[in-house]
Amino acid sequence: MKFLKILVLLVVLIILGGIGYVTYLGFMPGLSNLVGANKPKDLGITYTKADFNKDIEKSVTKVEFTNSLTDASKSIIFSGQKDLTQSFTSAEISSRLNYSSWVYMPVANTQVRFNSDGTLEFSGNLVMNNLNGFINAIGGVGYTQADIEKGLGYLNIIKTDPPIYLKVKPTVINNQVTLSFSSATVGKMSIPLDKIDANSFMAGLTEKIMGEIPGFNAKSVTITDNQMNFSGTVPETAKVYTRPVK
Repeated sequence: MKFLKILVLLVVLIILGGIGYVTYLGFMPGLSNLVGANKPKDLGITYTKADFNKDIEKSVTKVEFTNSLTDASKSIIFSGQKDLTQSFTSAEISSRLNYSSWVYMPVANTQVRFNSDGTLEFSGNLVMNNLNGFINAIGGVGYTQADIEKGLGYLNIIKTDPPIYLKVKPTVINNQVTLSFSSATVGKMSIPLDKIDANSFMAGLTEKIMGEIPGFNAKSVTITDNQMNFSGTVPETAKVYTRPVK
């Protein structure tokens, strides 16, 4: 399976790399933090809580928060439907991900940059402790729970939240997704995109996630300089389970 192939490849490279190389890749706790190897790539995008509030306002979906959670698959509950035609800046989308209080948000320290050539870039840290809940929340990504647990078991040897970077050109028309990846890294390790058929695999996964959201339809999504332009429908409300308050 493609998902497991990525994980197995990651594990093999870690074992062969040795402690010094793994530290450089950003996978070794303590040492990686010391040398800054687990810091995500800087895309030059800065944002504040005001950008987050602006994104919430533009999105029109009313968000309700709760900290009572019993089932990961119900950690976000959508209802209703509203029309939405709107443009979102790089700062607004970056802030939406970074300031999210969803209990299973799988990334942190995020930056998203929209480029004039229609590509988008993403950088951040993969939050290892949230992966299982995230996968269950989006419906299992087409694999059995046993497969998911096996794959996550391979990743358990990574005791820190590794930086990830993606560059991709997306096209979305009526919830049909086409992706063209040009780069993907975990730590400083490049993922062999051609060997895992990343374009079709991730396009299928994106379509599956969108299909799991009641009331959501992306009639058109385009990327222009510093903007993502959306036309379609979105849920009217979203009930979101937040991180436990410490």
